Amino acid sequence: MTLRARLVMLVMVGIVPLLGLFLVEAWMNADDAIKRATHHLEDTASLAAANQQKVVELAHQMLVSIAHAPGLAEGKTRDCQRYLGTLKDQFSVYGTFGLIGLDGYLFCHSEVKRPLDFFGDRDYFQAALAQRGFVTGGYLVSRAIGKPVVVFAMPVTNREAKVTAVAFASVDLDGMSKAVTDMPMAPGHRVVILDRQGIVLVAHPEKSAVIGQRVPSPFLQEAVRTMRASHGEGADDGQGLQRVFAFKPIGAEADASFFVAASEDKDSVLAPVWKKLRLESALAGLLAFLGGWIAWMVGARAIVKPTAELLEATRRAEQGQLDVRIPIRAADDAGEFSRIAEGFNRMVESLQTQRAALEAELERSRAVQEKMQDAQRLGRIGYWQSDLDTRMVWWSDEVYDVLGVDRALLGNTFDE
Repeated sequence: MTLRARLVMLVMVGIVPLLGLFLVEAWMNADDAIKRATHHLEDTASLAAANQQKVVELAHQMLVSIAHAPGLAEGKTRDCQRYLGTLKDQFSVYGTFGLIGLDGYLFCHSEVKRPLDFFGDRDYFQAALAQRGFVTGGYLVSRAIGKPVVVFAMPVTNREAKVTAVAFASVDLDGMSKAVTDMPMAPGHRVVILDRQGIVLVAHPEKSAVIGQRVPSPFLQEAVRTMRASHGEGADDGQGLQRVFAFKPIGAEADASFFVAASEDKDSVLAPVWKKLRLESALAGLLAFLGGWIAWMVGARAIVKPTAELLEATRRAEQGQLDVRIPIRAADDAGEFSRIAEGFNRMVESLQTQRAALEAELERSRAVQEKMQDAQRLGRIGYWQSDLDTRMVWWSDEVYDVLGVDRALLGNTFDE
């Protein structure tokens, strides 16, 4: 790996902590976004629950009026039908009003021409008789008007506090839905109203859930089962799409008959967070590219070139070219490279001086040796040397000349 590549990699490595910071920031922002969305959904659910609570309270007041109206439960069918018909005309949110005898047959109805049908099999009728109080039924299709309704019921008692009939009022689900569609709601929010069995009564926006069917979300099914206000994240349907939920019972949790669930797509909640992370990551990538390019370009002039000059000078010095010098620029007088260059130049200059001195001394030694050899030849003086370990003997040329013998005949060992 070249020095320039190392410089670029160093810049890239410096970007890694920045990316880590962006990831941590995104995780914290995502958590805050979920919390804010949950808070807004709780506000939406509370508002929808308050609107539906008004419907329940008004139904209770209407049934109290019917139960205490004189003569309605004593068999005055014509007066009873006129009274209930007037109530229906004044309160269009209600589908029907009626009175059911203890035998389970309908004997008074806001629909005047309604025949005497049997209503004793209805859950709300049986619950009103069993609890002797105001009750709320779940989703059902009205036999009178053929539309999905929710029915409220209350027993009618005489002066002796004996139950003589059951009064009921049905609310058209279109009327319940209008209370939801008319309230202000943030874009992307979805609201559903459920009964105690988790059946969808109202869905806004339309087609966000199927009216009359059990809600598909496992989170909402569990929330209806526990009947407690809650919030969290869960799958919206069998496809596993995640949503953020806020769940609230309408009325007291233990006696709640309806439940409101407000939700928002989790991907939509986190979309701004991921968008910001992508922008920050793109910015980090751009910075890494620019930093790498700058390191590549500037590093070549500020680091790579001085290093190459130092390496080249070192190579030439290794080859014995001690006259090599590294140029020192005025702009780099205080830099590390200039100090290295100065040190290198002083080193090779010292080596060059030492080599010149050695060469001069060698030259003098050679001149002395030549003079000695000349003196030996003139004086016919020879010498010999021996190696005691190897018992080898060397004779100078003058010895052979003095003796006048051949070198091969004289030999070169002590034994010889």
